[in-house]
Amino acid sequence: MDAQTDIADMYADGEGVSEDHVKAVKWYTLAAEQGEFFSQNRLISYYTKGTDISRDYAKAAYWCEKVSEYVIEADEKSAFVYNILIASAQCQLGYFYENGLGVPQNYEQAVALYWQSTETNLRNGEPYFRLGACYENGRGVTKDITKAVKLYKLASECDFHQASTRLGDFYYEGLGVEQDYDIAAEYYYKAVRYDGKGTYMYGYLCENGLSRNKDMDA
Repeated sequence: MDAQTDIADMYADGEGVSEDHVKAVKWYTLAAEQGEFFSQNRLISYYTKGTDISRDYAKAAYWCEKVSEYVIEADEKSAFVYNILIASAQCQLGYFYENGLGVPQNYEQAVALYWQSTETNLRNGEPYFRLGACYENGRGVTKDITKAVKLYKLASECDFHQASTRLGDFYYEGLGVEQDYDIAAEYYYKAVRYDGKGTYMYGYLCENGLSRNKDMDA
């Protein structure tokens, strides 16, 4: 199993052989079918991105589910690495269910998986952001702007920059919070260099004298 993964890595990275992602997927699949955790993760990436193979969300979702169900042994080394990858797979599977990619669309299942992902890895900002969007738009849960704001803040604290931009929008528009251009600018500033809208809105607020945060070096 480890040997199969090693061969797959060689083809994926072009180490000692010509880079060949089709062969890499073949060898990762052989290892993944025997329960090799890291090969299963690599297949999620391949089938989601379609790197030199046909994008296949159904297969990506299948391997997300396998990774999500992985049980870390008590003496497993580097358990935090496993938790990061498991949480990522749970969040990815939630996204597939939310958008009906490779699985039937199911908002409730998506929300459950997002919550599961936050419990697996508290420092992963993406599931908090996706939960915030679900609560903002009433997908799989009762619409709750206040809760959406709290979840976006958790995501922003994890440096998930899309959440910072969305919070900037909330404070700029006064949506679910008291309108405050200075706080809006602070959140937009967090997204500067990472998110085009955040960068634009920060500059807009400062250049038009709507925020006192002009001394921030963007």
